[in-house]
Amino acid sequence: MKIIFSLILFFTSISFSQIDGAYTVLLMHCDGAADGTVFKDEGAHQYKTYGDAVTSSSLGYVFGTRAGRFGDGAGGGYISFPNSADYDFGTGDFTIDFWIKRNQSQPDSSGVLSTWKVTAGTGWSIFYSAGADTNKLAFYAPTAPATYVLSSSKVTYGVFVHVAVVCSSGTVTMYFDGSSVGSGAGHAINSDALGLVVSRLYVDVAGAYCRGLLDEIRISKGIARWTGTFTPPTAAYAPTGDLITSYSETNQESDNGCYSTYHYSQSFTGDGKQLTYCKFYIKKQGTPTGLCYVKLYAHTGTYGSTGTPTGSVLATSAPLNIAELTTTYALTSFVFTTPHTLTNGTYYELKIEYSGASFGLIVGRDATSPTYGGNEARSSDSGTNWTADSGIDMPFYVYGTSVAASGNYQLIIISD
Repeated sequence: MKIIFSLILFFTSISFSQIDGAYTVLLMHCDGAADGTVFKDEGAHQYKTYGDAVTSSSLGYVFGTRAGRFGDGAGGGYISFPNSADYDFGTGDFTIDFWIKRNQSQPDSSGVLSTWKVTAGTGWSIFYSAGADTNKLAFYAPTAPATYVLSSSKVTYGVFVHVAVVCSSGTVTMYFDGSSVGSGAGHAINSDALGLVVSRLYVDVAGAYCRGLLDEIRISKGIARWTGTFTPPTAAYAPTGDLITSYSETNQESDNGCYSTYHYSQSFTGDGKQLTYCKFYIKKQGTPTGLCYVKLYAHTGTYGSTGTPTGSVLATSAPLNIAELTTTYALTSFVFTTPHTLTNGTYYELKIEYSGASFGLIVGRDATSPTYGGNEARSSDSGTNWTADSGIDMPFYVYGTSVAASGNYQLIIISD
């Protein structure tokens, strides 16, 4: 008897986007300078700080180097973000999570995160409750039919508590340190056109400011990150991905200056993973303003000598506010918001650009016999024309996640 097994696979690719790049719409590590007012949203939403809202380590922090401190001075400290559809959840899943430390009594109904426009009865809010429920947290979306969840316990005094508000399939649940403390029916939950405030109750009426500390503030749209008891995070949130390729920052020995018309690009080889984020060794010069991006392009020319970008943009990172850089070189992450799967063995280009009008963005390079094997390219006309710089590479790191396959399977067994 002869038996032949034949396995035929009909594959289709599945995109596995990076966890935080795909769903996170706001992420604040609160790791600015001592008593500084730069909080930095990794999603690059613009913001303003008011009153005594500062980054500080004097009263503790959870991850990184500092936490956001509110209400320790004259009061009235808060952060304001402009309007964005990122805070409109509709009837979909979402997760809002952060660490909070109550180090003094809270005023009644003091806000933590809010888009609540009280004069219109719209938006949503997480706030400390009042009266007999003082120091408990509530989630409220007033648009009828209203959504309301009140924690069954108070926020413990003097320690950081991880708080998560999760909407999963129409049910909103609040968690303290990974355990449910209340739930309720969720309805259409959207923000109002006045934006988002941190450490204030309403977007349209001053007052009701939070007192204490906040750290690792994250808003995720389109995903219920937890649906039952869980262990709180043990590290700061970061983009996910395996290293695809890199050229160490220890090789940096000279500078590239970028502004609105001066762009630079670095070539590399894809390995079949989906691009999630990259890092460049950069700093600011002077007091620049504006945004910088990294964009993925196809490659043309001879790799390692005449390689330059070509074609249309394949993927774009979230913008980085250049004012938040320091004047000292640091590896800085750029998270890609448009997934792109890199073909194994194919050459690509990563272009870094800055919208400002002066050489405010400085990018490290190695022009002394670099060993990476690719090459830098530069453009002085906003990327219309390129000049390849053979013998120059920029320090950089590229990360991606594996792309799984699924599809139809056919097993054929033949015997005789």
